[in-house]
Amino acid sequence: KEYNWKGRMDIVVWLSGFGFTLWFGAFKGIVIAVFISLSLILYQVVNPEVTRLGYKRSTDTPHHVRARKWVDRTHPEAVEEEGILVFRLEGPLFYANVDSVQEWLETQEVEYSEEKGHTFKGIILSAAAVPFIDTSAMSALGEMLKSYSERGILFFVANTFGQAGRLVSDNLEELEGKEVAATLRDQVGKSSSIDDYVELVKAHLSQKHRRQSLRRAGSFRSVVIENPA
Repeated sequence: KEYNWKGRMDIVVWLSGFGFTLWFGAFKGIVIAVFISLSLILYQVVNPEVTRLGYKRSTDTPHHVRARKWVDRTHPEAVEEEGILVFRLEGPLFYANVDSVQEWLETQEVEYSEEKGHTFKGIILSAAAVPFIDTSAMSALGEMLKSYSERGILFFVANTFGQAGRLVSDNLEELEGKEVAATLRDQVGKSSSIDDYVELVKAHLSQKHRRQSLRRAGSFRSVVIENPA
């Protein structure tokens, strides 16, 4: 079985502590091992793990009855929602790492555009593993939301809890509501899970396409009336 990067970091700390203890003695070896461990923790916090997610297809229960299980998209059973980027951030979101998250999103968007010929219709951040968000990161999320909205991309934060959940509710919920069609704004406040926001993105796109179709039909009728056969 292969170790993930966290497992490898634990092995590095253990082997370093063991080696330095043999070389320098117990006290110095332990101090060095603690320093290495703290350095690795700091690195992990500044460069949090970001995972693109897909849902596990279930033939037993429809997802509107039971929430789907979202896993790493590299999982053999994972299926991604078409046109919707769902990702999970592991660790606190604050001023020191919010730029790296933005860079990751930009990379995903460029790769998707090159592959599909168009960009995402919706982006959903799962904050189930985000225990803390500071004001700088919250401000950056607000700017990201506005930037995506200007390009017709919906951005939502799902699975929030605790301090992070309160900040998102107080600072982003109103902005999120302005993104969607007027008839769906009440649904934003009732949404919490990834599945809720996926359905919200789909409903918004459906209404947007319907309005565009009606607008085109109205323009066609106007042309026919102005230029009768």
